This record gives sequence, structure tokens and C-alpha cells, in this order.
Amino acid sequence: RQSTNPKETWLDAEIVVEGKSVAVNRSILSERSQFFRWLFNLRNDGSVSEGKPKYLLTDLVPHGKVGYEAFNDILYYLYTGKTKASPPEVSACVDDACAHSTCPPAINYVIELMYASAAFQMTDLVSILQ
Repeated sequence: RQSTNPKETWLDAEIVVEGKSVAVNRSILSERSQFFRWLFNLRNDGSVSEGKPKYLLTDLVPHGKVGYEAFNDILYYLYTGKTKASPPEVSACVDDACAHSTCPPAINYVIELMYASAAFQMTDLVSILQ
């Protein structure tokens, strides 16, 4: 279960995405991603907020954009091992009959997911997205 409530005790770090703080569990993320294992164990230099390390997503993936919705889908996969359908807000298509497989917003969203998956060394998710 993911949460944006930093008061929950099992959520022991925060990652700020597009100005919104997302509370995360470092143990689960470290177990599922070598990138997060390295980040939380070897490079534990996140600023501290209420005793919890805080990281800016823009510092973690500096060469591309990963939006709030895409990051939450990445977290969902890390926590559950499952993918989910893209949220409707990532497609700003004006054609109600469109399947959103060729809409620029939908394509950009998948690119964000692929970039984040590669940056976080989640080769299994990269394969699924391809």
C-alpha cells in the first residue's frame, strides 16, 4: 500500500515529486530495486524531515522528466509486482473514441515510465513496458 501521509510509521522516507511529498518504505524499495538499495544504504544523504530522509525526484533522475502519476505507478509496481492501467488524467485527448495508443500525452506517460524504470534499474518493468 502506498501513501502520501508521512505520519505512518512504516513509511520511513519521503520522495518529493512535482512539489508533492510521497512517503515510501526504504526496505521494500531497496529489496525490489538496486538503485534504491544503493541510494538508501550507500548514499544516505537525503535531507532529514521530521527524522525521515527526504529526496527530490529531480535529483534522482536529473536527465529526464518523471511526473507524479508515473512515479506513483512505479511505486505501485515496486510494492506489488503488478502493473496497472494508466490513469485517465495522463491522456488529454479530445477524441472520446480514441484508444490513446498514439496520443502524445499517453506516449509521453509511457516514456516517463520507461525512463524511471531504467533509471531505477527495474529491468523486469522495462521489459514489460517495451
